[in-house]
Amino acid sequence: MSGEVEKNSQELKYIRNDEYLPEVIADREKIEQILINIVQNAIKYTQDGGKIFITSDFKDVSAVDGISDGKYFTLTVTDNGTGIPEEDLPHIFERFYRVEKARTSDKGGTGLGLAIAKEIAEAHGGTITITSKLNVGTTVNIYLPQKAKF
Repeated sequence: MSGEVEKNSQELKYIRNDEYLPEVIADREKIEQILINIVQNAIKYTQDGGKIFITSDFKDVSAVDGISDGKYFTLTVTDNGTGIPEEDLPHIFERFYRVEKARTSDKGGTGLGLAIAKEIAEAHGGTITITSKLNVGTTVNIYLPQKAKF
């Protein structure tokens, strides 16, 4: 990934928002897969010279679809890339769904990355949400309980 970031002259920065981040009991390889899928999308759909930020935190979460209120480890990936059209957002986690097939065919991919990432997060008792604005950027929030349910 760092090779792509360098090639595209993008800025990729990690920010730790909470001094105390507890140990999270989860399947490390699966959580890495989530992060890789999300960050690869950010790199792919952020223009040359764009910015991608990854932040981590441990905070109280409420009113998020699919999870109960409580403290969650959160990873947030924010970019200032092409964004996702509003009409595509409800379908973004569907298997094989690709935003504007003609526009993204040159970018590669199968349309499985986000669906797999969400399934992994949910299997751990967490979830993933996405907010995006076309031509402004995208924010992906990954919520994981301190102790996964798997």
